[in-house]
Amino acid sequence: MTPIKILIVHNKSHQSESICNVFSEEENMEVIGCMKSQKVVLQLRKQVHFIIVYHEPVTTDSQSILNQIANLNERHNSTIILMTDTTCRQTLLEFHNAGAMMCIPFENAVTLPHVIKSLSSNHFFIEILKTEYDRIRRENMLLKLSVSEREVLELLENGMKQTEIAQKLYKSENTIRNQISSIIRKLDARTSRQALQKIRCEI
Repeated sequence: MTPIKILIVHNKSHQSESICNVFSEEENMEVIGCMKSQKVVLQLRKQVHFIIVYHEPVTTDSQSILNQIANLNERHNSTIILMTDTTCRQTLLEFHNAGAMMCIPFENAVTLPHVIKSLSSNHFFIEILKTEYDRIRRENMLLKLSVSEREVLELLENGMKQTEIAQKLYKSENTIRNQISSIIRKLDARTSRQALQKIRCEI
């Protein structure tokens, strides 16, 4: 049986060691690395099934972790589990929206092997979680847009060009162009294509 490959991303080496020890006696799990540099992680070419991100609120601000999770989610087709002691509902929701499938308190680190085994063996459960996660993520992204921007985005999703959208909505092409630029900015994308990929939860 192919071992479940796990990568640990941390900001404190002693904590990563304690997390590694949790998997030391697991026969079908392989910790392929404990990395502190996000750049190195993003350049990793090995197959990884689960990425465990360690977040210590005292030493790491939430925004840097959000960026890290979003980048990992975009570059790796892996399930991301966040280890954190934060209890702020809004922060946890933001972590979830960025791409963390689950958030687990440090004190429950010993449950990681069981959690990962359950997720690995029950693909149907993962699909249900992912579908729900994508729905919530899409809704939160749409909340950033105005009603008219959502209307334009929906037409873009249907494959319409700027000229066609302008004609359908009885607006100038310049207005539509400005609205699309606003959509791209609000969704933190670089192009309209990437904005569509994000709203479809493809990245």
